[in-house]
Amino acid sequence: MNKLISLLAIGLSTFVHAQEFELSVLTYNVAGLPQEISRVFPERNIPQISPLLNGYDLVFVQEDFAYHSQLTRDIEDYLFRSRKINTGWFGLGDGLSTFSNRAFFDFKRTPWEVCSGVLNRSSDCLTPKGFSFGRLKINEHDRIDIYNLHLDAGRGDEDSAAREQQLEQFMTFFELHTNSNPVIIAGDWNLRRENPRDQKVLDRIENRLKITSACQYFDCEQETVDRIHFRNGLAYKLTPKLRQYETYRFQDANGRSLSDHEPLNVVFLIDPI
Repeated sequence: MNKLISLLAIGLSTFVHAQEFELSVLTYNVAGLPQEISRVFPERNIPQISPLLNGYDLVFVQEDFAYHSQLTRDIEDYLFRSRKINTGWFGLGDGLSTFSNRAFFDFKRTPWEVCSGVLNRSSDCLTPKGFSFGRLKINEHDRIDIYNLHLDAGRGDEDSAAREQQLEQFMTFFELHTNSNPVIIAGDWNLRRENPRDQKVLDRIENRLKITSACQYFDCEQETVDRIHFRNGLAYKLTPKLRQYETYRFQDANGRSLSDHEPLNVVFLIDPI
């Protein structure tokens, strides 16, 4: 009898372990530079963005620099949040924040080792930027490795070279830390597929890490620098069900965008292999 109970328990555990679910992911560069140097109006826009971040399962934010308290003031759906850091010039930090309704562990921030421009070429060196890493809980046994990144901006040769070195740094970290888990990589890549040099860079990282963008999956016609990539794991696979820009949500009362970037939402079906 005890043996039968044990077998039933194992079977029940396997059933729970194998449940599928949907995961709605948002990536959004909120343009949170200080008002004095911003090209948009973060003092006005960030408080309006805050409540609109609710309603997703996992949110990746870039440029969460000077208005973190305003950005997080009205988010209610996320018990699990990365902690703001105040490194770099003016204590702005790397601008990377992660909000989730599922627990994530082993969270780590990594600044870029190279950058391009202090008071020129988009002034990327004024903040450390970089990428963050964590492991999102699927169940007691399984995790999804989640990455949030922000590459250098600018269109000069120095900027392109910096981005290429940054992605080499990222790929080295990825290969050391991510093995059999499924993967989601989101953020502001500052790479444009219509640019031949950028296309080669994207091809290299996608082939080397065996990742696919949601845009590639749906063979979409519109893709900005804001992207969500994914890769299956040994135990679970990720299937995009929806990819859309949430521009219609993130507007003020006059129909003006609340950032100079498009908020990108991808809904994944997560199920066992």
